Amino acid sequence: MSTQSQPPDPNRESVLQIMRATRWKWADKDRAALGELEFRLIKAARQGVPVAYSELVEGLVFRIPNLNGGKPHKIDTKDWADLDRALVGDFLGLVSSKSYESHGFMLSAMAVEKDTGFPSGHFFKWMKDLGMLTDTSEEGKIRFWKKQFKQAVWANKSPHQ
Repeated sequence: MSTQSQPPDPNRESVLQIMRATRWKWADKDRAALGELEFRLIKAARQGVPVAYSELVEGLVFRIPNLNGGKPHKIDTKDWADLDRALVGDFLGLVSSKSYESHGFMLSAMAVEKDTGFPSGHFFKWMKDLGMLTDTSEEGKIRFWKKQFKQAVWANKSPHQ
């Protein structure tokens, strides 16, 4: 990722405080899956295109001690369960916490619903809970997402592009 920073966020310290206080149910317990999700999101950012949640987790096997008794868990992307949504949300939250702390943007903005082309309602709820999304109108959500998306793309562009 590019080391150049974005303009300072006036809420940065309060957002970071909330992020640092967050206890992840699963995401910090499977470094391999976390790394693979980050890799896939960065790849999408480098290409400048969003990635559908189903594509993001396709073929990914989660190995988490406190999930299903530690048995490997693979998401059926044609039949998402509530557990699957919560699991992916937990991982995307940690991915974004890391990218926001290091680079000032939410890398999970690269992930979208296949049918709408926008992040899930959970993404926007979390951004509101963090105090980052203040205009919750549809237009406000779209503006916010586009800004995060563009920052992720910009930060992950190769210096040779």
